[in-house]
Amino acid sequence: GTFSCWIKRSSTTDAHNVLFSAHLDRTVIRFTGDHLRVTDFGYSGSDGTVWSLVTNQDFRDFGGWMSIIVAYDTTQGTASNRVKLYVNGERVTSFSSETYPAQNRDTWWSSTQEHHIGDRLSYGGSPTQWFDGYLAEVNFIDGLAKAPADFGETGDYGEWKPKAYSGTYGTNGFYLSF
Repeated sequence: GTFSCWIKRSSTTDAHNVLFSAHLDRTVIRFTGDHLRVTDFGYSGSDGTVWSLVTNQDFRDFGGWMSIIVAYDTTQGTASNRVKLYVNGERVTSFSSETYPAQNRDTWWSSTQEHHIGDRLSYGGSPTQWFDGYLAEVNFIDGLAKAPADFGETGDYGEWKPKAYSGTYGTNGFYLSF
């Protein structure tokens, strides 16, 4: 699957940092302070952290929009190709913490479980964290790991800019323009 969005942050507070979550808080895309984090905690509390990527790069620009894309495909033979993180069209390869899922590992991504944009639910079903900022052009593709060129392109001045996604969304996929 693939999650793609454009964001403009307004806060670095940990309680205001969640972009996406699936099945309560089992799979989460969020900021931890200035670092972007993508984590999957598996199917049960006993699984622990199944995979996690935490960027070395700091994201402190509250004045500009940025594109975030996470592409997930556990069928890949190379572990680092199973989860790919892109910011403004460029693949992030420098992580302070880097653990990849096992090959063919199931996940909550693209499952029939509830998915959330801009918040994270507790096990009681109440929002515990949310996103303080702006979201736009949210695409969730079910069943396909897509590339940045499917969601953006380089502009006349070298800037990364959005473009309309023209592919299929799959069974549980969606588009939110905001």
